Amino acid sequence: MDNLSNMSTLVPDGHRNTSTYVSPLSGPGFVVFNVVLLVVVVLPVVVLNGIILLALLLETSTARVVRLALGSILVSCLIVALGLVMYHISGIILNLAPVDNPSSIPCTITVFLIAFGNAARLVFMATFAVTVYTVIKHSYAVKRRAGYIALVIVAILWAVTFLGSTPAFSVVVVRSLYVDSLSCGPIPTSVGSYIYLAFYIFVFGVVAFIMTIVFLIVTVCYVKQRTVPGNRENALGMIKFGFFLMLGNALNIIAQILPQLLAALIVPPSAVSVEEYEVIAFEEGIYAAYALFALSLIPTPICMVIFFSRLRQKLASLFYCRKEEVDTSQSAGTMDTKESSTRL
Repeated sequence: MDNLSNMSTLVPDGHRNTSTYVSPLSGPGFVVFNVVLLVVVVLPVVVLNGIILLALLLETSTARVVRLALGSILVSCLIVALGLVMYHISGIILNLAPVDNPSSIPCTITVFLIAFGNAARLVFMATFAVTVYTVIKHSYAVKRRAGYIALVIVAILWAVTFLGSTPAFSVVVVRSLYVDSLSCGPIPTSVGSYIYLAFYIFVFGVVAFIMTIVFLIVTVCYVKQRTVPGNRENALGMIKFGFFLMLGNALNIIAQILPQLLAALIVPPSAVSVEEYEVIAFEEGIYAAYALFALSLIPTPICMVIFFSRLRQKLASLFYCRKEEVDTSQSAGTMDTKESSTRL
């Protein structure tokens, strides 16, 4: 641990000078970075996601399978936000009150929460796309027990995502530590680390994006070619929300690979050891990576309110303590359903 903690003071072929080296994470700039993202982005996202999640639980006119997918997306965003809260608070504390070789346990938890939450976001993005296609195409055949089947499937997806993220706890796969004793981050320890990273990005990233794109495109074609039960704008609203979900998750994926790309531009990987290269990657890409992690959380709650009018009505009733109006026209973005059709 000591070697890894002090790794950032090494001199990789002239890239640094130990006598004059100053960490890019030290000083007021890193403190301001953490404070701004924490106060302006992360904490507001936590509050907004929490309020929308409450409204979603109380809003019963939306199909249960759709609410399960939307709720899982909100919970996954909250998990990432919790990890970012831990990251930014620790960054502020360690910069204002420096500690040599701080415990890696809080950092390990932080890395796991961010990895687990981001994986869940990608999985349930794809799940939502599949759900939209199923509800629109098979609404006439949907029965009440389908809601319970969907609940079991969602529980299995959560379990698989959790297990797929647990290597973040293993020092054999990845070691989580405070680089320069200031900023928490994962440092690969072996070839197995890169194998796991490739597995993580392929399964939770590439596969999820391919499934999402395919099902959304197929759903668009189905809606254009056939008469959809209920309101056509309703179906298009859900499809648009699915595409906007990909925007936030694209930022999520970019944030995970950006540090290595920046480091490669600064110093060739062949010029330094693997350990030194990863530290350089972390230090040089930390600002952009964590900023993208935070910013990627913004589109989801905003678009959810925009495209689901019943959810907007429930939020209005919570804030203004007024009775919800019955929307008989099924306006765009709602998933208003009848018990005999798509209400699950």
